[in-house]
Amino acid sequence: MSEGEPDYESLFPELNEQTKAVLEVVKALGTAYDYRHQILTRDIKRLNYALGRSTNMLMLALAMKSTTDPERRAEMMKEIDAHLDAVQEIQSKIGFVSE
Repeated sequence: MSEGEPDYESLFPELNEQTKAVLEVVKALGTAYDYRHQILTRDIKRLNYALGRSTNMLMLALAMKSTTDPERRAEMMKEIDAHLDAVQEIQSKIGFVSE
C-alpha cells in the first residue's frame, strides 16, 4: 500500500479475494490512464511547438517575398530550412507521417 492510499481492508473487513482483485485491476487501469495522459500531454506540447515553428516558417516565407537582397533571402531560406527540420523531427517523434 502506498502512502496516502486508504487501507481498504481496515475500512471494509468483509472484502473477499475477488473484490481485492477487482480493486487491483482498477488501480492498474488508473496507472495506465495516468501514463497515457502523460504521453498525450507530451505530444500536445510537441505539436504546439511544431505549430509555432511552422508559423515562423510561414512568416519568413512571406517576408522573403518582399526582400530583394539576395544575401538576406539566403539567410531566410536557411532559417526556413531549420524550422522545417525541427517540425519534421517533431512529427517523427509523435509518429506523424506526412504524404
